[in-house]
Amino acid sequence: MRAVPQLSMDEVVITDPDIEQSLEKRQVQKDALGRVRALYEEADDEARTAVAKLELPVDGRPARVGRFRVAKSMSKPRSVTFETGAKVRTRISLVGEED
Repeated sequence: MRAVPQLSMDEVVITDPDIEQSLEKRQVQKDALGRVRALYEEADDEARTAVAKLELPVDGRPARVGRFRVAKSMSKPRSVTFETGAKVRTRISLVGEED
């Protein structure tokens, strides 16, 4: 016997194996997506750090690195719901990809 958390005192239980299977499949994919996103974020941070070391002009003009186009541009301060400061923006995209 195992304890199963109850949603509420008047919990409604739906017994539908097809829906339950769909929900289980969704959860498996969601868990896999989380792992993939974490790997992507790590690779993205690594690539952005490497590109940041390049002495590219901060005027938006692109340079080619293999099949990639890299560019740096300045984001001017602007007022939103809070104040932001100036920063350098790094763009990475495939050559031939539309902006």
